[in-house]
This record gives sequence, C-alpha cells and structure tokens, in this order.
Amino acid sequence: MRVQDASKALSQHMLKCSCGAAIPLDVLKRRWASCIMKKIEERGTLHFGALKRGIPGISKKVLTERLRDLEERRLLRRESKPAARPQMFYSLTVRGQELTNVLDTLCALGARWQHEDTNNSIRLF
Repeated sequence: MRVQDASKALSQHMLKCSCGAAIPLDVLKRRWASCIMKKIEERGTLHFGALKRGIPGISKKVLTERLRDLEERRLLRRESKPAARPQMFYSLTVRGQELTNVLDTLCALGARWQHEDTNNSIRLF
C-alpha cells in the first residue's frame, strides 16, 4: 500500500472515529509537526528562515507544507512584516499552546519510560 493511500485510509477512519484524541493525534502524526510547534513554543514568534535553521534536516518544501497545514488547523498564526523583502512570522495560537502543553506531558512521559527501560535492561544482563 502506498503511503498516500494509507494516509487517505487513516483520514477516512478518523471521520468515522468518535474518539476525541484522533484529531490532535492526526496533527502529531505528520512528520516534523511537533518539532515545528515545540521550536515556536521555545522561541515565541519566529520567521521562516529561523525555523528552517532551527530544525536540522527539514527541507524548505516540507517546512512550507507543515506550516500551511498547522495554520489551516488554527494551531499557528502567520503574520507578514512589510520590508524590502517581506518576511513571514509564525506564532502559536491558543489552540497551538494547548497542543504544546500536551506535547510537554508526552515528552516527560517518554523520558520517564526511557529511564525505566534503561534501568530494567541493565538488571537483565
């Protein structure tokens, strides 16, 4: 099954799913989305170039796609600053801040699990 087909099937499933967690999980499953949101949370308002430099390995194309998607989902706000070369600045909306709070909780949980798994694997050998 192609990746596009799998993604489309998952989106169709979400339309039928009554679990409220499906909506934010759909956002977080997209590659780089959580990294972008965390970077903006850490720094506040950032322009495109600063985001690109702050997230090693992300391409301009993918960054543009994710920013548009996050903006469409009302998680990010985009502002244009007039200048000789206009720059786009991105910041979190209230909805975006709510999701980054959840990300913080997930990060703490993941760190705890990683610590527990490391300690358990040491005891096994």
